Amino acid sequence: MSRVCTICSHEQGDDIDRALVMGLPNRRIAAQYGTTEQAVRRHKDKHLPTLLAESQRHVRADTLMARLEHYTHSAHSIRTKAEKSGDLRTALAAIRELVRIVELQERLIGEIKDTATVNVLVAPEWLQLRTALLDILQPFPEVRALVAGELVRLEAAA
Repeated sequence: MSRVCTICSHEQGDDIDRALVMGLPNRRIAAQYGTTEQAVRRHKDKHLPTLLAESQRHVRADTLMARLEHYTHSAHSIRTKAEKSGDLRTALAAIRELVRIVELQERLIGEIKDTATVNVLVAPEWLQLRTALLDILQPFPEVRALVAGELVRLEAAA
């Protein structure tokens, strides 16, 4: 079982991370926060790159969301102007863009999944396996009936 990182669990761990990112010497950080230089070095080598990568992803996501908010505001403004001037074609185009923006925002926060859903219950391999299993259980009718009933239940629930 691996040991818990003393810096990650340190009550001032965020301050230590900031000091590391600022480039302060490990020895100085260790002295300031009452830990060892080795613990600071291990944390810097093993955990800080992961924390920085996560931080960069959050910054990119925040930037993307801010840009989408700007485009949302622009699309609303165009739609409003188009409706007021009676230009329904442009208003409808703006509404379409708003829908696309919402879909993109949902993808960014993970609400919409773009992956395909595969139904294994109709896959030829599953049908072969199910048939083979029930054939093997032919000499044991009670067990075969129990297994068949459970398979029907599981397939119906899926």
